[in-house]
Amino acid sequence: MNKIAVGDKVQINSLLGTVRYIGATDFKAGTWAGIELDTVGLGKNDGSVDGKRYFLCPPKTGLFVQVGKLTKVNNHQKQHRPSTPHVPAKVAYKKHNIPLPPPKRMMSIENNQEMMQLQQRIDSLEAENQYLRLHQESRVPSLQKKMIELETLLTGKDQEIQEKDGKIHKLEQIVAEVKRAGIDSLEMLESVVQNYQNQVAALEEALSLEKNKTRQLLQDQEELRKAGLEAIESNESTLREFEKAKQLWQLEKIKLQDEFKQREAQLMQSHHHEIKTLLQDISILEVVLQSKMDKEHELNASLRREKQCNNKLTAEIKNLKFQIKINGIIPFQSPADYRCSHRWSFRDRLDTPIEEEDESDLPLDCALCGKNGHDIIHCSILSENQQTNMHIH
Repeated sequence: MNKIAVGDKVQINSLLGTVRYIGATDFKAGTWAGIELDTVGLGKNDGSVDGKRYFLCPPKTGLFVQVGKLTKVNNHQKQHRPSTPHVPAKVAYKKHNIPLPPPKRMMSIENNQEMMQLQQRIDSLEAENQYLRLHQESRVPSLQKKMIELETLLTGKDQEIQEKDGKIHKLEQIVAEVKRAGIDSLEMLESVVQNYQNQVAALEEALSLEKNKTRQLLQDQEELRKAGLEAIESNESTLREFEKAKQLWQLEKIKLQDEFKQREAQLMQSHHHEIKTLLQDISILEVVLQSKMDKEHELNASLRREKQCNNKLTAEIKNLKFQIKINGIIPFQSPADYRCSHRWSFRDRLDTPIEEEDESDLPLDCALCGKNGHDIIHCSILSENQQTNMHIH
C-alpha cells in the first residue's frame, strides 16, 4: 500500500478529497487524516474540531478519517485549491447537418451565448471574491482577539514571576538577618531554612511550569501569526488574480459587442441593398405581366370577333347550300353578282367591329363537314389534315 502524505488525492467510499493534515488529535486517540473534500457541503467541519484548528478549508468540506481507511488515488489531476469554488467548463457545441439560420440570426445567437458565458464567469468571480472577503474579515478579528489574550496572559505571567522573585529575595534577606542576629538554636534555624528552601523549590517548580506554559503559548501565538499572514497573503494574491481576470473578461466582452455591432450594420446594409434590388425586379415583372395580360385580353377579344364572324359566314354558307339544294340552281352567276347583291363587301364586314355575343347562345355548326356540335376550328377533318402535313414535313 502506498504511504499517505499531506497533499495526496484520496478516496473515502465514494467521496474524493485531498489530505490536509495527518497526526494525532485531541478529540480521539490514534492517527487521523484531515481531508478536504472536492464537493462542498458533504463534509462535517471546516478543519477544526472542538475549537482547535488542524487545517483550513471552507465550511462543510472538512472530514477526519483514520489513515487506514483511506485509498490513495494515482492521477495527474491538478490539486484542488480550497479557496476556489468549482467553475463549470465551457460547453463545446457540436456541428450538425441542419439548415443554417440567416447570417444575422446565427451571429446574434453566437454572440449571446458568448456574452452569457462571460457574465456567468464574472458572477462566479464576484461571488468567490465576496466569499474570500467575508472569510478574511471573520478570521482577522479572531486572530487579533487571541493575540491580545496571549499578550495579556504573558503580562500576567511576567508579573507572577516578578512577585515570586521578590518573595525569594525577601526570604534570602530573612535568612541573612537570622544569621546576623546570631540565633542560638541551630536546629530551629535549619528548620526555618529547610522550610524556606522547600517553599523556594516549590516556587521554582511552579515557575518552571509557568515558563513551559508561556513558551507553549508563545509558540502557539507564532504559529497563529504565521498562519494568519499566510492566509492574508494567499487571499490578497487570489483577489488580485480575480480582479485581473475580471478586467480581461470585461475587455473581451466590450470587443465582442463592438464586433457584433459592426457585423450587424454590415448585414443591415447588405439586406437593404438586396431588398431594393428585389423591389426593382418585382416592379419590372409587374410591368411585363400587365403588358402580357393586356395583350391576352386583346387576343381574346379578337378571337371572339373572329368566331362571331365565322359563325355568320357559316350560316350564310348553309343558307346558300339550302337554296342550291331546293332550287337546283346557283342564285348568282358569279362571285361578282353575289358581292353586288349585298350592301357591303366581305372585306368591309371583316373590318367592321361586331357586337359581342354570348358564345354559349350561338349554335355550333361546322361548315366544312356539315355536322352539328362543333365549329370549323374544332373540325376533325382540319385536325387530320394538320397531322398529315406534319408527318410529310
